[in-house]
Amino acid sequence: MNHNGLSRNTKTQIDHNEWVLDIVHNERFYKLIVGTEHTRNRRFVILGSDELNLEANQDSDWAQRFNLGNTIAIGALHCVPILDDWIATIIPGTHIHFGSLNDGLTDLCGALGFVRLVNLSSAGYQPEAIATIHLEKAQVLLRQAGLGVVKAYLSGYYSVTRPVHSIGISLKDPAVKELRCSQF
Repeated sequence: MNHNGLSRNTKTQIDHNEWVLDIVHNERFYKLIVGTEHTRNRRFVILGSDELNLEANQDSDWAQRFNLGNTIAIGALHCVPILDDWIATIIPGTHIHFGSLNDGLTDLCGALGFVRLVNLSSAGYQPEAIATIHLEKAQVLLRQAGLGVVKAYLSGYYSVTRPVHSIGISLKDPAVKELRCSQF
């Protein structure tokens, strides 16, 4: 939850819903644009459709979810998240993966961050006690002080770099948390 008192779990009512025609590369394209009581004048593109499939998309369960008067969680308005991540290498193939996700709702609901253990090798790995302590401390630091402090803390123990290949993380991963700190 952020300073506005809003969370991605805050329930809000749809108060704006319209299909808008857009011309993209000389093709007619329609966008479902919605707004809610909590998002003020800000509007969100929820669904797109070409002209041929417009009627089917308008009747889809997804589009119906955003009908005027319906109640949704603010988090349903998110866009495809942009990942900004780092890894602290414990041993080759095993890392503390940490970073932030921008889902387009940060200005309303605060930042999203994560710290988690990932094993990218085929061998199983049980973290040593010290690695577990570092992981847990980094999770606390993320919520209290932000990503920069986590990076500095883990750099004192491990090699911290950008991942060479995308590790990826979902908004539904339990490691992803809304952050209260202002120094993200």
